[in-house]
Amino acid sequence: MGKSDFIKRIEDELILAAKSSVISSYTAEILEDLCKTWDSHNLDIMISTESPDKILKLFTDLCNGKTLIPVDFEQDEVENLYNNFVRYKRCKNLVKNTVTDTIYYANAYKIVCKKFYNAVFKYYKDYNGIYGPDKIYLSKGGVVTNEYIEKVYVKGDTFMPKDPINLDCNCVRIGMNDRIIYTIDSRSNKLKALMEFYEVPVLKDDKFKNIDLRNFKFKEDGNNYSSY
Repeated sequence: MGKSDFIKRIEDELILAAKSSVISSYTAEILEDLCKTWDSHNLDIMISTESPDKILKLFTDLCNGKTLIPVDFEQDEVENLYNNFVRYKRCKNLVKNTVTDTIYYANAYKIVCKKFYNAVFKYYKDYNGIYGPDKIYLSKGGVVTNEYIEKVYVKGDTFMPKDPINLDCNCVRIGMNDRIIYTIDSRSNKLKALMEFYEVPVLKDDKFKNIDLRNFKFKEDGNNYSSY
């Protein structure tokens, strides 16, 4: 049986890291244990090794698209996506526009919503929802502005994939067709951290400007926090 793409990726990452003297503590035995764990889907093998925490972290990071050494935007291989876009083989969340020569990171943040607002019936309630990157409108003093963020671009010539930043957002239902938008307070520390680490363009869109979330009344909704 041939090696899976995942095992090949692990081996390639370990070889690159060893050449760079980044992970000299990752031995051939650790790689072997990791491969056994993956092939058998049996975490007991991992637990029985001498370095279970190290193997588990390596396994988890690689499963989540991380790399062991930074991606070099000039040297690393890419594969075609569509039109003028390519992505890096070692980190598929890094997507390059070959026309503008910009690279965005598709795993830079997650949208974490704790409140749900219904703009039709003017109420809000507790809510738990986690979503991938999408358009997020900035709010100031509880009022939705015409400014929004969406794609996040990396800086420099190399990049070490990071965990996504959990942005503290609100989920807002617009109209009767279940159209949903996300909002975030422009003063959010998580938003400031995102803007510090990455290039985050702030764009304009007047569609939902001036929705005042301060006028909504709280609605008790039992434990049904995930529904609209």
